[in-house]
Amino acid sequence: MTRVRSGLKGCAPIVLLTIGCSPLVGDSGCGSPPPRATDAVATAIGIQSLAPPCTFSSDGVRGSDGHLIAHLDCPGESDPFLVAIKVDGKLRSLVEVKCAGYGTQVAVDAGAWEAADTLWHSAELVVDPLNLFPESNEANNRLAGQVRTIAPSIGVFPLATRFLDPGAGYGETSQIEEGKPVLVVMTALVQGRYRSFELSAKSGTALDVAVTKSFDECAAASGGAPQVSWDWTPPGPGLYLVEFRVTVSSGEVDSNPGDNLLTRELRVVPQGTAAHARPASAR
Repeated sequence: MTRVRSGLKGCAPIVLLTIGCSPLVGDSGCGSPPPRATDAVATAIGIQSLAPPCTFSSDGVRGSDGHLIAHLDCPGESDPFLVAIKVDGKLRSLVEVKCAGYGTQVAVDAGAWEAADTLWHSAELVVDPLNLFPESNEANNRLAGQVRTIAPSIGVFPLATRFLDPGAGYGETSQIEEGKPVLVVMTALVQGRYRSFELSAKSGTALDVAVTKSFDECAAASGGAPQVSWDWTPPGPGLYLVEFRVTVSSGEVDSNPGDNLLTRELRVVPQGTAAHARPASAR
């Protein structure tokens, strides 16, 4: 139903919308039971890290509390049926589930899983292996994939570590005019749990900045790519080599220390010289 309350004199009326629910009205969309499910589709199987990097992927990071998770699409209401999850051909979990009701997707947690090696392992999701649920399509009940456990790592993310020109709509640049600022942006790529690490940018005595970050909880995980930025006006014309560095200060293992340092060039030209934006070079 709709109720109309008058506004101030000379103003348009204020319209208040109230959504009415009635289980007695079959097409009201509210209060009535969800429709019966007709199909359950196996859609995904992988590792959900419950600790940083807090991602769902075929790669589980060692020490990140990875759980083997399967997803199936099954909107509507159903009687209970089974979902089987296998690893390397062996049954890992057999779980009783129902379809999602008013929702669309059901997630099945087969428990913590971390391989002792870094090899690929076959993973299989089987929906309704005992045919307890009469479906319209039985051909979409199986899904095969691969999962593995990888070592934790942290490093500079080159594609998102750069100089931006505020005077050119924050476009990426490797050249700026004397006296004008640039935005120095640094991004790290983090695969694993790191309690404390430093992101720094340094160019001799002209630039020396650093920020300490933590990647110990999912709330701070930032999708695995924490980012910092600094406003910087170089002191004069010349070529500046800026070193971007990631330094772990809390002692965790970094399996690939070779990507902890990235060097980019910024050229500062005299005033009045055209400074055309162009992609920054890396070393």
